Amino acid sequence: MARESFLMRDFRPGRDDLGRRLDRVVRRLLPAAPLSRVFQAIRTGEVLVGERAVAGAYRLSDGDVIRIRADLFESGSAQTLPAREGTPPRWLSSAILFENEHLLILNKPRGLLVHGEGSVERAVRAYLAPSLPAALSYAPGPLHRLDRNTSGALVFGKSLQGSRLFTHLLREGAIGKLYLGLLEGSLSERAEWEDSLERTSREAITRPSARGPVARTFVLPLLRSHRFTLAALQIATGFTHQIRAQARIHGHPLAGDIKYGGAPCPGGYLLHAWILELPATGELLGITRVVAPPPPESLSRLRLELGGEPVDSLLGNAERFPLPFPG
Repeated sequence: MARESFLMRDFRPGRDDLGRRLDRVVRRLLPAAPLSRVFQAIRTGEVLVGERAVAGAYRLSDGDVIRIRADLFESGSAQTLPAREGTPPRWLSSAILFENEHLLILNKPRGLLVHGEGSVERAVRAYLAPSLPAALSYAPGPLHRLDRNTSGALVFGKSLQGSRLFTHLLREGAIGKLYLGLLEGSLSERAEWEDSLERTSREAITRPSARGPVARTFVLPLLRSHRFTLAALQIATGFTHQIRAQARIHGHPLAGDIKYGGAPCPGGYLLHAWILELPATGELLGITRVVAPPPPESLSRLRLELGGEPVDSLLGNAERFPLPFPG
């Protein structure tokens, strides 16, 4: 097979491709090709860097050009990169809490999925498309998740460096995540919820388990009425539906969360990702704390149930709210 006979397509690495292994970048450029075919193409010179055949472990440098045999994109064994997203929705610009070269943090509206068609992720990619440096192997994406009907702070990576550092801090449990939840009943004292949980595939719910891993949530009552308790909930683990499942287990389901034992309420349940706090190393990302105000409909509901003045006073002091909980 004469290398000179190949018709090649050229790709120039962007900022977020530099230092990455060639084989990992080529896998992103050829997403439908089997992994064995990607390695074969690199090994046989169907993939070059400049005019040279190099090993898959070669790390890309500024000025490199990746050259890939063109018919790999035409044979059905590979695909080109996805097209740019469309126009960002109107709500997005007013939802931005923080943005720099590494991160974009949004105040996610209730009712939107993080992934998929019509999702927050699609909106963010459309917003970033005109300004984000081109990359072959990196695309902005959410660095954690929120349920469709959970509002609040949602972090997206804009650079490979920022994504890696935030993900590392999250994995190490170094990022404080504080939620506001409107619970049924009167909860007068702080609590630590610790439960073994499992996720069921048939019902798509999280439930108690005799053998499942342990979930931990710290609960601090903030405001109470005769029917409800507004609580700050700090999660120490990251299970799907963790707060919702543990609230049910401990007899204080989220008001309106029918799936997890709550009585029906207009507007459904209220769970809001209120505060994110990063350790000192968060300064490398440009931020150590972000506060997401509850959406207008949630704020109106809290004022109605718990009184306007107490709610406004609590939220007005969010910047000084201690994490982790004192005492």
